[in-house]
Amino acid sequence: MNDGHYKSFAGVSGTAGTLALIAGFFIGVGMGAEVDIIAFLMARYFGLRSLGTSFAYGFASYGLAGALGVYLMGAGFDRMHSYSFPLGGFFMIMVLAVALLSQLGPYRYSAPHAENDRHALQHSDRSPGKKQNFRYGRF
Repeated sequence: MNDGHYKSFAGVSGTAGTLALIAGFFIGVGMGAEVDIIAFLMARYFGLRSLGTSFAYGFASYGLAGALGVYLMGAGFDRMHSYSFPLGGFFMIMVLAVALLSQLGPYRYSAPHAENDRHALQHSDRSPGKKQNFRYGRF
């Protein structure tokens, strides 16, 4: 019962389907990286004492924006019968986000124990027989 069409990975047919799967994969990778970036930036700009609160606000904003994006994509398609308009709007929002991120300036807080770690690495005995005591980035 082969009607001349072939099925690729996950039943998606043709080159366009394969490219859509690859694009979806990269979008997922980007979304996973965003969560890590939220934690990293919150720690550097708000410090470790307020990391729990600042990360909660950042991650809640990320989740709400994701839910709002789904709604806006659907509403844009219903109104315009195309995804071009909402995607163009999201592109402009991303350009604005990049512009805002580029204006953040230097970190307010450095990595914890960064100076101690650097000093310890310069003065440590790296002989092969000696066991290194690594624990949470400290020596």
